[in-house]
Amino acid sequence: MESKKIGLLIPNLQSGGAERVLSTTSNLLSQAGYDVHLLLYDTADISYGYTGKLIDLKSKAGTNTISKILIRLMRIIKLSYYKYKYNFDTVISFLYAANVVNYYSIGRTNKVLACRGYSDYVQNGKMYSKMINNIHSFIVQTERMKNDFTIDLNAKASKINVLYNPFDVEYFQEKSKEEIEKYVQYFINTHKTICTVGSFKKDKGYWHLIKAFIMVRQSIKAGLIFIGCKGEMENEIRQMAETCGFKNDILFLGYKENPFKYISKCNLYVCSSIYEGFPNALVEAMACGTAVLSTDCKTGPREVLSDNYSNDQTTEEITFEKYGILVPNFNDEVDFNIHNIQNEEVLMSEGIIKILSDNELRNMYSIKAKKRAEQFGIKKYLSELIKIIDSNS
Repeated sequence: MESKKIGLLIPNLQSGGAERVLSTTSNLLSQAGYDVHLLLYDTADISYGYTGKLIDLKSKAGTNTISKILIRLMRIIKLSYYKYKYNFDTVISFLYAANVVNYYSIGRTNKVLACRGYSDYVQNGKMYSKMINNIHSFIVQTERMKNDFTIDLNAKASKINVLYNPFDVEYFQEKSKEEIEKYVQYFINTHKTICTVGSFKKDKGYWHLIKAFIMVRQSIKAGLIFIGCKGEMENEIRQMAETCGFKNDILFLGYKENPFKYISKCNLYVCSSIYEGFPNALVEAMACGTAVLSTDCKTGPREVLSDNYSNDQTTEEITFEKYGILVPNFNDEVDFNIHNIQNEEVLMSEGIIKILSDNELRNMYSIKAKKRAEQFGIKKYLSELIKIIDSNS
């Protein structure tokens, strides 16, 4: 029997959580015997490995409204052409710019759209809710997001599948054992070290993290490491660090192909996000055996850190969940003024100080985090994804 042909559509593979998941998906589906094709708008600066045939749609983002409309139309035409040329059984798209093109493309191919983040839901949820009835399947990353689509937007529940991101826990743990640069190791050795991973986008709430860290540093000899690059706020966050009075206690490492070797050597991983789809880096940190603290943001952290998940549950204080610590979510009002402090930033700083000062608590969370991460393995992801591809809904 001929292998099913799967198209994976995404704007690029330059960086980001969705891009990494698509990379992993291409490898897993290829290993499972599917004929995989990756369709990208831009093939420059690929950061992640992949398996399958790479197709360059040569359609970088436009710079004004008219060009954006024309480029989107061209993308739809090109995808429709390649669907016909390769006779895809299914095209799975990641991120809104790809989901729209997948939805409007023509042909008999099954369309699977994936909403990759809560900010995507906030901005495009109403549009997605109209699309859902006319596609094969719609993928979300958390039960909470499915709940919001079905209850708040009255979307068809039978079309929505919850698919947690895939994590190659053994790979993370193996890579976490590698040595790091001496200057970074010295920084870690001379501080109670916090780390975080991600691009400098608004969703990550890094201006809140800087303010919380200032309060932590005023109390204990702590250090903060940022791993990641790009994003519209990188210059402003670096400037906050430069002028906060503790610039020598904040380290910017930029993009690292292997962030796990740094995370595993830090005392605490912090997720300061305002929104998440599913917090990849949080689970990756847990796989490295690093204790974690996260905002109780939409969506994902609560489902990861607690066994007793409830859609309508949010915390207004520091809560010690089974697998890590949750603190109240931040608002999304951007404020780079280090002197303007919010209560949520104070609570985050208190949570960080508590776990950095309590070795027994931190060690307990380190052990539990590692065990929890193993429940998000790649085998389960692949099994669930194949069910979606092969279903007749």
